[in-house]
Amino acid sequence: MREAGEGGNFINATAKGEMFSLFDAVPRRELNYDCFESKAAPADFESKKLALFYEVMRTECDKWREILSRELPANVASHPTLRQRMEAMGVSDYDVSKRETDGGYVAETKKMMERADEAARRFLADNYKEIRRSRYTERKELIDCYYAAKEKGEKLPLDRMHYCMSALYGVDNASALEIAATLLKENDGYAYAHLYRAHIYFDGYDARCVDEFRAAMNADSALSEECLECIGKFALLSGDEKLLKEYRASAPDKLGEARQEEEMRMWTPGVALCPTQLSKDVISQIEEYLLSLGGVEKVYLADFGEAHTTLVMVKFFSRVPGAERKRKMEDISAYFDMRPEKFFTAEYGASAMYALCDAKIFPFISDGKRNE
Repeated sequence: MREAGEGGNFINATAKGEMFSLFDAVPRRELNYDCFESKAAPADFESKKLALFYEVMRTECDKWREILSRELPANVASHPTLRQRMEAMGVSDYDVSKRETDGGYVAETKKMMERADEAARRFLADNYKEIRRSRYTERKELIDCYYAAKEKGEKLPLDRMHYCMSALYGVDNASALEIAATLLKENDGYAYAHLYRAHIYFDGYDARCVDEFRAAMNADSALSEECLECIGKFALLSGDEKLLKEYRASAPDKLGEARQEEEMRMWTPGVALCPTQLSKDVISQIEEYLLSLGGVEKVYLADFGEAHTTLVMVKFFSRVPGAERKRKMEDISAYFDMRPEKFFTAEYGASAMYALCDAKIFPFISDGKRNE
């Protein structure tokens, strides 16, 4: 390229591609929410994405330029940074505003976009009902719920607040941050509030994300891998050599410690159980949530291990189909993951029965209602 005198054009095209990668890494309401409002799969998804990229570029270009000018190379990377490419090509600047004008090239590009749109349409159409449910319908219900409660001055339950915060991320980040602040005001150790705040700051290339990621993984070791990866990425994108050096020196040990802690929080047959030390207020909240699911016959709570984890053992009525039990257990696990206390959830089985009997632990929910 350099020898052929095409170094400048190569860097112009590469810079535009790098900017597109930065654009695509950030959740966009228009692409992740709005375009799934229709009951029919969008027929021009890739064209919408490209058009939005050029629209966002008008306001974000200078910020992207700054990031690309200071990005640090990773130890293991498939491609050099733009700065390294520019040095190799002997180019000191680039112009991302240039457009190809050759008629044949433009025609081929149009064909390629039509094919990309068609491929995206076919993929979305095959699973569109489920995609629309997760990307738009369920999120809209939660978003509307939050706006309505806020307007009325009502306080939503913990799990509802969590799901609203998740739904609002990438759609209305100001409201997501508002929920995070409310949750942290009540409990500064609420890991997921720190996590969503961290991701919103990260998407805006705001250095505050580092402390938030650290707070999230300190509150919940299960989030360590995600948080450490994001801290490393931010160090590279921000050009912060001190942070990158610290990350590379400490990340392996921190990840190892987190995995060890997670193993300690897993209950397996043979691990002794004892009566739970959870407060009556916390047990009441758990009871209200589990009974609201329907189909729950019995629930046991028992503590175990040095990590002071509480085992939540759930038994469903026999009439609940296997697929429904699986979905309910996924919801239950998500609910307990978001709580500040440490939990391990499992469906009731024979091995648990023996451990619970040995510890003389009885269900606090039985026959679908609270034991008095």
